Amino acid sequence: MLRVILPETCAAYIDQLEKVIAAEAEQGFERSAIRRLAALLPSSPDVAEASAARLRLSKAQRARLMRAAERKASDVSNPKALAYSIGIEFAIDRLLLLGKDARRIADFTPPRFPLKGGQIVARGVAAGPEVARLMQTVEKRWVAEGFPDIARIDAILDDELRQSSG
Repeated sequence: MLRVILPETCAAYIDQLEKVIAAEAEQGFERSAIRRLAALLPSSPDVAEASAARLRLSKAQRARLMRAAERKASDVSNPKALAYSIGIEFAIDRLLLLGKDARRIADFTPPRFPLKGGQIVARGVAAGPEVARLMQTVEKRWVAEGFPDIARIDAILDDELRQSSG
């Protein structure tokens, strides 16, 4: 019957579903029908979208299934960075689907990036695309370094300003 409802599934995905069910129980996560559905599908946003449409999932369910389908091995290298970029719930889904321990981020509250564009302008950079580029670059480094304090952000910004002027 599963092959009729989800023709994209195969025996390997059923094994993956069993692993996700076990991981939810072992790690103390609430059961999630969407996460379990994602386990039955290949990690392909196109397949997830087609399945969601065929199953007439809500917009929220479709979005969650699509995020889960975007999983890749690199997601496990920095779970907090993943949670910061896509949200805790989506990051937990991806980690569990990849067979990793998601408890490390269960209680994680992603910090707010404290640097504002006005602070860059105050350093002599003209308002516009360069400010946006610097903000993105500094934020990427801030996340990669584990969300250091404002003093470190200032040092990262100084470094980026030196690199862009020299």
